[in-house]
Amino acid sequence: MPPPGSHKKDFPVPLDVDQPIDPNEPTYCVCHQVSFGDMIACDNESCQGGEWFHYACVGLTPETRFKGKWYCPTC
Repeated sequence: MPPPGSHKKDFPVPLDVDQPIDPNEPTYCVCHQVSFGDMIACDNESCQGGEWFHYACVGLTPETRFKGKWYCPTC
């Protein structure tokens, strides 16, 4: 299941846009940012690296994404 809100946006949101920041919104990935754009989940059920990762942060694109089990850099 994708992280909350990830299916609502298909593009990265610039961080310098004047938008209200929800301090309770969970963060993901090695970048510790909120969910946006294409993301991939780590298949390690005990993942300590962030569980969900932005494609760009882990060197993936829609064309190069891994089609099987995928483990984050931490795992």
